[in-house]
Amino acid sequence: MVTVTPLREHYFGPADLPTLRTPAAGLIVGGDVGDQSGAVWAGAGHRLRLWWLPAVTDLRADAAVRLRDRPGVQTITVHDGRPDRLALAAAFSAHLAAVRSRRHLPGVWITATDRPQLADGTLRLPHLVAVVAGVDQVRDVVVWELIRTTDAVRWLGAPVPDLPVEDHLPALLRLRAAHREGRFPDTPAARQLAALLDRRYLSIRLVYQHPDLFTQLLTEDLP
Repeated sequence: MVTVTPLREHYFGPADLPTLRTPAAGLIVGGDVGDQSGAVWAGAGHRLRLWWLPAVTDLRADAAVRLRDRPGVQTITVHDGRPDRLALAAAFSAHLAAVRSRRHLPGVWITATDRPQLADGTLRLPHLVAVVAGVDQVRDVVVWELIRTTDAVRWLGAPVPDLPVEDHLPALLRLRAAHREGRFPDTPAARQLAALLDRRYLSIRLVYQHPDLFTQLLTEDLP
């Protein structure tokens, strides 16, 4: 089974995903939090013990941000009631920690099964993620991250630009599929993106690093 593309993008397959059992929506926390009030064993993944913690719907983002600095916490996922995305979102939190540590950005990174509410001093990142859907089949989905604004600047190397990406996520996912299948549109902007993708893959970080290009791409008729 293919797990990494030639462009070094990780393809998430069944082996990446933890098996989770949760009583309800709330928070999934990886690490040493079994003594936390209300904690329930939820499963394991990437050698991490995973726990479910209760959190009120309107306060889940704030609770997740507070937990980020608790000793023993390694991953956090806001579970808003989408069980079909829970395992992937939890695995992606661990993936972010591993990738960013290699880039000298250690920390605990908060993911979410659906577009999360914002806590003070945070913003949302819609990561574009490839998932193995079957033999030689891949589909692209969005996994959300709730990140502190200061950490987002460290991650991007600059303030996150004001791009309407949340309104154009289906188009960005179609662009990823078009590139993978070799059917990019023949436009100047698409050719410029194709040149970038000789060395990179189409991530949300790439989108934010080239705001003018993606502003133009998102106004074109995409495949």
